[in-house]
Parts: sequence; C-alpha cells; structure tokens
Amino acid sequence: MHDALVVPRPDLVCVGSRGNKALGRAMLGSVSSATLAASAVPVCVFRASLPSPSEEELAVRAKLGDADQRQRAVCLALSGSDASHSVVEFAVDKLLRPSDNVVILHCDAPRKMRRRGLSDEHVSANLRACEERVRAFLALAPDPRGAVHLIRAEEPAEGAADVRDRMLEFLDKTDVELLVLGRTNRRGAFKTWTLGTVPMYAVTHGKCPVLVVN
Repeated sequence: MHDALVVPRPDLVCVGSRGNKALGRAMLGSVSSATLAASAVPVCVFRASLPSPSEEELAVRAKLGDADQRQRAVCLALSGSDASHSVVEFAVDKLLRPSDNVVILHCDAPRKMRRRGLSDEHVSANLRACEERVRAFLALAPDPRGAVHLIRAEEPAEGAADVRDRMLEFLDKTDVELLVLGRTNRRGAFKTWTLGTVPMYAVTHGKCPVLVVN
C-alpha cells in the first residue's frame, strides 16, 4: 500500500457466522472463530442460524425494549471480577445510547468464585460500581429515557444450573437485542477456546447477537 495510506484502528469488528449444521451449532464458521480468537478489539458476532422466536415465546417475554421509542434492550453479562469494569467502560464509551434499557446480569456461582479468589463482598462492590457507572452515563442525556437494572441470578438450591444456561435462559425470557460480555485471559493450545467457555457458549447458542469485549 501507499506509504501515505493510514488505516485507523477500529473500535469494533462485526462479523457474520454461518454456523455449522453438522455439529448442531457447536462450532462457528472458520472466519468468525479466527476473528474472535485473534482480534485485539471487541468483536460482535451475528449468527446466520439465529432461530426465530415463536408467537408463544414472544407473548411471554419480558418487554425491556421499545421499538416505537427507539429504546434498545442491552444486556451486560458480568463476572463481578475487576475485569467487569473494562466491559462497562467499553459499553459506555462506544456502544450505549442514552435511551437504552441496560440490564447488568450476574449469575452467582459461589464455588467458581472461591476458585478464583473472589469474595461475595468484592463481587457485590464491583457490580454496584458498574451499575452506578452506567446510571451516570444515562443521566447525562438532556431527556433521559434509559434505565439500568442490576439482576443477580442465584444458583438453584437443587441441581446447580450452569452459569451459561442461566444466562441464556434470561435471554430467552426477555427481548434483549444484544448481549455484551468479556473474554478470559487464559492461554491454551487452541486459540479459539482461550475466549473462555462462557463467551464461546454465548456466541454459538445465544438467541441474539453477542459482542465479546477483549
């Protein structure tokens, strides 16, 4: 390329995914997988195989957005660790609109938290700080119409449900248009799986576009 040509660093990469029918959505397309694994900036995946909700599902969904008022329903799924602040800062700086209805979703997993050295007090403090950050952003609008809701999905007393399943169950029961979550910093032999099991599960099974913040 010509020396004078400058290609700016993007804030976000959007990529489509055809999915893989033979594996029942267990894998994404090769391009989307490689982009998720290697991109230095957040990646939003639009899966071509997103299932259309039935009339019965639409009837019982909690209405968080309002198309007539141009209000989106956006879900920020946070682990409660210090890295949650990075996800929220990206959302506030580059993604959210003052009219958005924002859900901060945390799925409690006490045993996983203990393995990571996280106390409930530390997680609670991080989630409250993230909620206040979004609330402060929404309040800057001249005519604030957006709202923020902090939801903690507790671990069931019997047959502890997987964090991933509880997250997708929440999406099934609401009209959330976009799921935003962070990726892990793990390193492994297979680069795709260094995303972490939660974001990989979300992009392959979620019923809305998923934005993974690096």
